[in-house]
Amino acid sequence: MPNGCRHGWIAVWACVAAGVLAYVLVGWSERQGPFQVADSPIFPTAEYRVRWPEERNTVRPDLIEFLIRAGRVDLVAKLGSPEPEREVTQALEQMAENKNAEAARFLGLLALFSGGDSARAVPWFFQSATLEDAEACFFLAELVCIEKMPGADLDEVLELLLRSAALGSAPARTLAASLMAETGTSDEAEALMGDAVRHGDEQAMYLAGLFHANPEGREADPEAAAQMFLMAAERGEVRAMHALGLCFETGFGLKTSFSEASRWNKNAAALENVPAQRWCEARGIEFKP
Repeated sequence: MPNGCRHGWIAVWACVAAGVLAYVLVGWSERQGPFQVADSPIFPTAEYRVRWPEERNTVRPDLIEFLIRAGRVDLVAKLGSPEPEREVTQALEQMAENKNAEAARFLGLLALFSGGDSARAVPWFFQSATLEDAEACFFLAELVCIEKMPGADLDEVLELLLRSAALGSAPARTLAASLMAETGTSDEAEALMGDAVRHGDEQAMYLAGLFHANPEGREADPEAAAQMFLMAAERGEVRAMHALGLCFETGFGLKTSFSEASRWNKNAAALENVPAQRWCEARGIEFKP
């Protein structure tokens, strides 16, 4: 074979070998990333996230919608300034006296967010709850349970939550399941959590993922845990984003992928999840809060 032809074939095979090597290295980087992964991820213990503070951003538009439905458009323009807002409060109190459950719930939320007075909010939530308002039952249970209010009784809290769940509240199912799990009634807790997952509650999905990842007295189910984390992360549950990133990092229930681990942890870090921020910082990954 002429030298020129021989050299040409050598160059071709060299290119092929370089391509194969690059493919292998890219695959390795995709799986492993620029760090040594652990054998299995370390997930946090299950911790319930209180919901009522999230209502702060929606209480005013929800109140406006309620006032319009109640035929009190005249009060909408008076929201936002202290003096006229007293008229709104007085109107809501009058509606609550006429057994309007929504009005009583809004009075509870206004007491909670205007002055941070949970003690003043509880009677309004209680009144609304007795009128079978699902959200009021849930908020009341959260306040009594999470705020550790004097005289709080777990059985009464669970009764409120189960009433709220029966009225259609998925978050109530989640909190009830969390409380039951703490007291050892795991079978009933698992059933309630599964019900909350089926009703689309993202916190329930995250907590269910932790249940499958960190089971007590049974073998872990990585595939089920990763699936729950994925469902919750896609619905915006920031803690699930970090947990899902750990699954991708270590191959826990999912195919190992450094790019996916980075993507989900960057998303969580940008939403101010501290463990995800530390994860990114340890690996030199930039994120924008």
